Amino acid sequence: MRIEKIIIPVLLLALAACSGNEKKAQQILDQAYASYEAGALNKAKTQIDSMRTAYPKEFKAIKKGIQLMREIELKENERTLAYTDSLLHVREAEAAELVKEFTLEKDEQYEELGNYIYKGMNVERNIERSYIRTGVNEYGDIYIGSVYYGKGNINHTGIRAEIKDGSNAETNPIPYDGGTNYRFSDNGNQSEIVTYKKGNDNGVISFINHYQNERIKIIYTGGKSYIIYLDDFSKKAIAKTYELATVLTDITRLKQENKVATGKIDFLKKRIAEKEMDLSNN
Repeated sequence: MRIEKIIIPVLLLALAACSGNEKKAQQILDQAYASYEAGALNKAKTQIDSMRTAYPKEFKAIKKGIQLMREIELKENERTLAYTDSLLHVREAEAAELVKEFTLEKDEQYEELGNYIYKGMNVERNIERSYIRTGVNEYGDIYIGSVYYGKGNINHTGIRAEIKDGSNAETNPIPYDGGTNYRFSDNGNQSEIVTYKKGNDNGVISFINHYQNERIKIIYTGGKSYIIYLDDFSKKAIAKTYELATVLTDITRLKQENKVATGKIDFLKKRIAEKEMDLSNN
């Protein structure tokens, strides 16, 4: 009898404590629901985390909190999708205007991606001269190329762009490989073409874009000394290509973000529906 008298009050206290914790956990969860409905998603996540930390044994409330976390993540991805969609339409409209000044060079049979070349900068219009050319592919990857034409080879592997005050930018060297750096002879004249892709321009493109109103000297490096000055048309072509590359890069990034957000939304919707059934059966 004495043991029973001791045990019963202890059990009652434990039950009361459990009941109290359940109510407190539910109160915090209710606050999280209210924050979610008000659009304060970060606040709702903080409240769920605090509930789980304070009452780690309130499994029913924790399960509901996890489900609410999924709802929050769904809402976040829906917001991301709405934002990227709206911005994507804007950038695509900008690209549609910009490409009017470019020619798309693409061999449909062999190339997955074409390159936009500023009108007037295509090879056919620039034969038998030394000049700087540029282009951008359909994903927004920009490149610059140095073309040399003369009686004898200079064997260049790079270029340096420089303005009057000494400020400059220099490409990474591209050793002769018969591809990105190649040479050929025609009627006793020598041509060398070096292309700087995938960041090998090392800031030269942005330098020219930034200083397009300055007189820019181009020094061919890695071989015999050779210098040209960028004419206004070349500077404009490079600046326009840089602008198009920025827009196309944004479009590529936004499309990828859209794809990721759409995938997450589909997954979360299925997961929420599955767990909703589990919660209703418990």
